[in-house]
Amino acid sequence: MLIDDDADADLTLLVADGDRSALAELFDRYASQLLGLAQAIVGPSVEAEEILHEIFLEAWRTAPTVSAGQRRSLRVWLFARMRERCLQERRESPEQSALEEPPTLLPINWRRRGRFDHTPVDDPVLGRVRSRLHHLVGELSEPTRRCLELSLFEGLTTDELSQRTQLHAQEIMGHFAQAHEVLSHGLTNEWS
Repeated sequence: MLIDDDADADLTLLVADGDRSALAELFDRYASQLLGLAQAIVGPSVEAEEILHEIFLEAWRTAPTVSAGQRRSLRVWLFARMRERCLQERRESPEQSALEEPPTLLPINWRRRGRFDHTPVDDPVLGRVRSRLHHLVGELSEPTRRCLELSLFEGLTTDELSQRTQLHAQEIMGHFAQAHEVLSHGLTNEWS
């Protein structure tokens, strides 16, 4: 699947016009990736699937009100909304979250300075992006990676991160700056 902002914009217009087949195509494009994000945050549970369903219902209901400038950011909206809903679910049921293993940015079979085996992605471009991103995340220091994981998957603020990791806020911001530098430099060099 190639990322195509123009096709997303067209799908948004069709969904706004009440075209159910356009909603189905939108679902086919992003459902598995969104479900993966949900499962990373709330775990492989029924809640993840329910949230996915709710996100697409919300997209169906709100598409008629989407302005021209927002059409191209549909993919971003879907993923941001999914993360927001999953973090809300974690906050509302902390007892379930406490029992689960914390999520990780790296696949289980990742090896430092080596390649890892992962489920093949049909789209070679997305496969390259995924491989490159995993490689870059693997090059981050353990504290930097942990700060990213807690921020992304649990939605912790800097103060909450400081309490959880016993790091000062300035150290946490330094880890975020390091991650930003490594990821943006590594991804820019790859596709510039």
